[in-house]
Amino acid sequence: MAENEDKLNRIEELKRKLYSKDQSSLRPRPLGVLHKKRFDTPEEWGELPKEPEHKSRFTLPTSVFKKMLYASLIFLLCAVGFTYYMFNSNSRSISTENIDIKVLGNSFTSGGDELPLQVEITNANNVDLEFAYLNVEYPKGANGEAEGNYQRDSIQLGTIGAGKSVSQNIKVTLFGDQGSSKDIKLTLQYRLAGESAEFNKEDHYAVAINSAPVTLAVEAPTEATPNQEITLKAKVTLNAKKTAATNMMLKVDYPPGFQFETSTPNAFFSNNIWTLGDMQPGSEKDILIKGLMLGQEGEAKSFHFYTGEGDPVDQSKIATSYTSALQTINIQKPFIDAHLTINGLDQDTYSVPGTIPLSAHISWTNNLPIRLNDVTVTAKLSGNAFDRTAVRSDPGFYDSVNNQIIWDKNTIPDLASIDPGQRGGMDFSLTPLPLLSGNHTLINSPQITIAVNIVGTQTSEGNVTTSLTNSQTATIKISTGLQLVSKALYGSGPIQNSGPIPPKAEQSTTYTIVWTITNTSNQVSNAQVKGTIPSYIVFNSGSVTPKEEDVTFNQSTSEVSWNAGTIAPGMGFTKSPREVAFQVTLKPSLSQVATTPTLLGQATLTGTDAFTGEVLKNVKNALTTYLSGDPTFNPGTDTVVR
Repeated sequence: MAENEDKLNRIEELKRKLYSKDQSSLRPRPLGVLHKKRFDTPEEWGELPKEPEHKSRFTLPTSVFKKMLYASLIFLLCAVGFTYYMFNSNSRSISTENIDIKVLGNSFTSGGDELPLQVEITNANNVDLEFAYLNVEYPKGANGEAEGNYQRDSIQLGTIGAGKSVSQNIKVTLFGDQGSSKDIKLTLQYRLAGESAEFNKEDHYAVAINSAPVTLAVEAPTEATPNQEITLKAKVTLNAKKTAATNMMLKVDYPPGFQFETSTPNAFFSNNIWTLGDMQPGSEKDILIKGLMLGQEGEAKSFHFYTGEGDPVDQSKIATSYTSALQTINIQKPFIDAHLTINGLDQDTYSVPGTIPLSAHISWTNNLPIRLNDVTVTAKLSGNAFDRTAVRSDPGFYDSVNNQIIWDKNTIPDLASIDPGQRGGMDFSLTPLPLLSGNHTLINSPQITIAVNIVGTQTSEGNVTTSLTNSQTATIKISTGLQLVSKALYGSGPIQNSGPIPPKAEQSTTYTIVWTITNTSNQVSNAQVKGTIPSYIVFNSGSVTPKEEDVTFNQSTSEVSWNAGTIAPGMGFTKSPREVAFQVTLKPSLSQVATTPTLLGQATLTGTDAFTGEVLKNVKNALTTYLSGDPTFNPGTDTVVR
């Protein structure tokens, strides 16, 4: 009985713990992955069942990826060890850091003189350098870096043993302006035994130019006004210690807007290259250049001067430039504006017919903030078409001895003193010479040049008087006298005609049309004559003379064209005129009885003047059966009859 009571008590105690809210008596169990367990259930209440033994739920089998990671780490360690061994073993170690290129010599030289240098190369590697070459590169001229013009020398050194040094003597000749620095590039090229790959070790050596072999001094104004004539002077002096400099040249690159006029001495090539010949040490050569400076206010015009040894192959080039200079001229507003207009136009170049008188006007304005005194305006006249007897100027004085018109305070009192901003002007006129003189002498390329010059003085601080000038030039080109003569013939001319005269209704009569071109002074290109025939006129295509002339008829437009091409100067005067003839047929209608029918409409001659560039045009009236140009024509035979 006691045993049963004990079991009951334990059951009751178990119930009490099971339903109790106090959790402290319960054995805590760790949370984790649930695993399937098997429990042996006793048949009797007595002993608690024992938990079966099992492996820890945190023990996992070794993955394949971990094995691969371990293998990679082992391989990497082996590779690093092998590399370290190869670079530090005594069998074959090479590095460009263990190659030293050292240059011994002066770091300065006179331009144009030979500079001796010693190059020492040390191989601190434990491997021989085979097939070694020393390449030396330096600018060939003063502007070699900019032009890509370099002197390159290659010196064979052979084999440089491990831990050994070799020395090589070199000589270089450098050019440049005083104070400039030139770079000498030294490159060691080599191979390793048993290998075909080439390796390079590079070093640089800077040399300062303490004196230039040639000095180039340029004298020129720093400011100029538009249309002002300027003078530039270049002085070339040989300073090098050489016995002589051979085949010396000077080249000038002009800016846009500069018009070359003259030079002393004359240019050798293209108005910008001069030969200076052979120069001895201390010798000098001067070049004077004159030209017109064009441009707008505020522009800067730069002139580049170069001097050096000429190219023996191309005599228009400088092979080795010794020095250079840059001269910049700023375009300033002129102290006094001067505008020359011809026939109301303000241009630098004019094209006018030869028979038209020229009316010129000069306007001026004082642009200075101070007064101008004793202003003189001069108009210089020249050219092969200038007629010295046909100049009119009032109140200016025409000086026929010097071919100039002068306006000053004696002719215009206001020119004695011009206030700031004051304006004024003067007029004159002239007529070109006839292009064809009485003895049939032609003027080739006729033109007139008018050069206006204004001179005045200003008084600055200290009562110092300064002379100021400004100028403008205009060229007047005279167009050639290109003329067309158009006439209709019946009883004369190069083509025989037929049919009744006067023309009869409904009967055919043929007429000859003759076109004649004359030309005076300038060659004309692309000359062409065109005319249209009425619908009742038939163009006889087989009756053109001379046959070599290019005469065509367009059926759809009823237009006759003569492509005359080039018309030489003097045709019709000193040479035979250019002429062509063709035939047309008139078959009048009854409606045209008692009328004078038109044979050819207006004829128009066009062509381009090769000297002036102008397109010339000459128009002639229509031709009718009234044959005024035919010496065999009788008045009254022009009207159509029945």
